[in-house]
Amino acid sequence: GGIPDPAAITIGSNATGAGEEDQPQVDSFTLKNGTVSVGTGLRLYNDLTTLTVENVVFRDNVASNAKQKAGGAAVNWRASDQAAETIAGTSATFVNCQFLYNKSEYLGTGDPNGGAVMLSNVETVSFTGCTFTGNISTGTNTSNDSVIGTGGAVYMDYCDAISFDGCSFSGNSAASASGGGAVYMQINGTASFTNCEFTENEAMAGAGGAIGIILTGSEGNNVTISGCTFTGNKANYGGAMWLYGDSTMELIGNTIDSNAGTYGGAIYTQANANVILTGDVTNNQASYGGAIYGYQSTLEVNGDLSGNQASENGGAVYAQWGYYYDADGQKVGIPIVTITGDVT
Repeated sequence: GGIPDPAAITIGSNATGAGEEDQPQVDSFTLKNGTVSVGTGLRLYNDLTTLTVENVVFRDNVASNAKQKAGGAAVNWRASDQAAETIAGTSATFVNCQFLYNKSEYLGTGDPNGGAVMLSNVETVSFTGCTFTGNISTGTNTSNDSVIGTGGAVYMDYCDAISFDGCSFSGNSAASASGGGAVYMQINGTASFTNCEFTENEAMAGAGGAIGIILTGSEGNNVTISGCTFTGNKANYGGAMWLYGDSTMELIGNTIDSNAGTYGGAIYTQANANVILTGDVTNNQASYGGAIYGYQSTLEVNGDLSGNQASENGGAVYAQWGYYYDADGQKVGIPIVTITGDVT
């Protein structure tokens, strides 16, 4: 019969190898008004299409080397067995939930992505009014002694439309070189963060102390971050955020202050990313690019860049020339920085 699953709640008939073969098929699942703690949280499998979670506290859950417990100590849902696809019609909605001190920790060859939440292949994902505090993604791959653990609070891959509205993230951390101290996402479509707060999140070995984003699609990808506050976040690349991929990131009316990184105290961009910044990025610190480090990227800046410091080069902005290959295999140079409007 296999080993019983220690998850607090397990939904889905397509799980095998952990005593879950007889679970009934469930198309839609709603969880409201409760606490899920000191276990391995909510485990969902790929026959589910709709998940709704409201007013639930996920506290002190742990995902470790136990079989089929890859990341997402509080919530784990992989909507497909195929890695690089998004399942049409699937959705995950979280409203007024708290994710407190959950941890994904592996020793060996596990995959501890998402200290609290791991979502894969889900078309539409939204978090509204949620709190993420003290969640950790960490571990060691014993085959090569590398540090693993991506997305301190939330990890998502191959999701199409992602939104965070009025959420707060504090004291979350990711250990791996990929980073995403609070949120890491590898997405096909769009993402938005509106009126969120990111405070003292860390990805010291990786990229994006608060947010790390890889955009994988060729067209229509964009990220919008508006009305958010980033304070005291730290990373190797991009103390507050890291954007990778042929995409557009719009930063509108945010407060990005007192973050720190080695490359880009606040923002690090890479791989033909196009960043349009309207707002203030102040008092951040780095070795290179006190506010912004742009590598193979286009930067359009309108705002206050005062008070940023770099111990080596680029007190406000450090721009490194780059290129990419177009669809015809032709090498295309990337403009470095365009600074327009009122810049201090």
